[in-house]
Amino acid sequence: MNMCFYILKKNSIFAPNRTVTMNNIINKLRIGGIPALLVATTMVILILAVQYYISVRNDDEDARKLVNRELIIVEQQIMSEFKNAEFAIEEMADQAYLSLADADKMLDITHYIIKENPNIKGAAIAFVPYFYPEKGHWFEPRCIREDNEIISEDIGGIHHDYTKLNWYREGIKNKKKNGHWSNPYIDDTQNGIYILSLTRPLHRGKKVVGVLCIDMELAQLEKILKEAEPYPGSICQLINDKGEVLISSGETKLSNTNYFRDSKKLKYSDVVVQLSCPKKAIYGQSTVLNLVTLGLLLLGMLLLAFIVRRTIYTITSLNAAQQQKKIMDREMRIAHGIQMDIVRRDFPEELHATLLPMKEVGGDLYDFYQENDTLYFIIGDVSGKGIPAAMMMSATVNLFRMAARHFSTPAEIMGEINDVLSERNPSLLFVTAFVGKIDMKHELMTYCNAGHNPPILNNSFMEMDPDIPLGYQTNFPYRQYGAFFPEGSRLVLYTDGITEARNSAHQLMGEDYLLNIVQAHYTEPLSTMIDSIIDDTNKFAGKTIQMDDITLMCITNKIAL
Repeated sequence: MNMCFYILKKNSIFAPNRTVTMNNIINKLRIGGIPALLVATTMVILILAVQYYISVRNDDEDARKLVNRELIIVEQQIMSEFKNAEFAIEEMADQAYLSLADADKMLDITHYIIKENPNIKGAAIAFVPYFYPEKGHWFEPRCIREDNEIISEDIGGIHHDYTKLNWYREGIKNKKKNGHWSNPYIDDTQNGIYILSLTRPLHRGKKVVGVLCIDMELAQLEKILKEAEPYPGSICQLINDKGEVLISSGETKLSNTNYFRDSKKLKYSDVVVQLSCPKKAIYGQSTVLNLVTLGLLLLGMLLLAFIVRRTIYTITSLNAAQQQKKIMDREMRIAHGIQMDIVRRDFPEELHATLLPMKEVGGDLYDFYQENDTLYFIIGDVSGKGIPAAMMMSATVNLFRMAARHFSTPAEIMGEINDVLSERNPSLLFVTAFVGKIDMKHELMTYCNAGHNPPILNNSFMEMDPDIPLGYQTNFPYRQYGAFFPEGSRLVLYTDGITEARNSAHQLMGEDYLLNIVQAHYTEPLSTMIDSIIDDTNKFAGKTIQMDDITLMCITNKIAL
């Protein structure tokens, strides 16, 4: 709507003291109004596209980080179970070595290991043939856990020749201190369940006399998998090297198109932990938000079309240029109200700000975002005046609001805003800006300066080496600095509308004058301090008409309030 009237104004049909005919008014409205509406529609579509692109990209990055973090947690928990098994087999080796003279104690040792380690499914000692002559060719005392009972037996024999099994052969030749973990396999002696076996040789001196074995049931890890749910409906699975699902916290067959996946290979085997998250859970909120935004924008466009149609109808019924100017003034006041609605006034207790445009619409801006004890803020000044500057101001504020929720440092926030503004900047407008982050709890401020005026921190100007303004060059590496922000600190940020205020003698107020004002009102409450600075600036300027917007922001730490 504002763009429409801006074009009408450029066509000069509202210029005072100019005689126009009814046909001239109607023709200019038809020529200027429709392109203006098309330009406004195009701008709305571009803004929506940028918002959608940023939200999807940030959702992808958040999902990748969150899933990777969950996989690390799952891996650590599973490796903890593996470590417990390694400690158990070490203890079993020590006891077996001390009791080698008594074959009957071997079964007691395996029973003790199972009893003391509730997450172990089975424990066995498989001796080399005829190690105990009285036991015959095979001797494999083993204990397994069935439900709440421990079953002890010697399962070695012609029907269970363990010397031909892989776990025994791997255990005989294994030289690793912590033992050898097998790949998952189905154990027919334990009701056909998936088992992971940890084996290591049993020595008497330098001679191998048997193989120690600890069995872990994969199903015991299911509880760990079920706890891995970064998004509702997430499914965690253990998959072998053939791609077969061994255990799963949910359904086993998942669509490749409906899930976001990541995986991590376990350290001691070829088993892979895979975490799958429903895409609708990841992007659902953004999709709904974008649909709502689209609906509101479409509604706004319909309202815009109605206003434009109604305005054209009203203007065509007027014959005097002065009446046309009054309508223009009214619409510019509406534009002013719309722009002021963008400016936040729901200040937290540690921040206060004001924005005073010198015309109906301007290019100054400020905004903030608070998350727990952390405060993000921005203050800026768009080059140029009028509608283009106001649109750039609106885009910058919206980009900050999105970036502050998805990035954690001022450099990232500044870079994201700059990249979007620089990619589509046909009017070659630029924004000087100061973006900061204050950690109230740790009393630390980090910040970036894109060509903006140096703030006043604790009654003195901060030394600055500003980077280039926003909207000038994509992928610019903005530098980030830090400063202490302890109890009692105050930060005063401003635009050049204050320091470049002129009096009747054409003198600029300047930074020294501003610093004196700040020092005079330093101990006042934030809102009172801002009002006092504005009042002193007006006293300096007197009745001289100022040409630049004035924006002022004051921040303190809440501990000092």
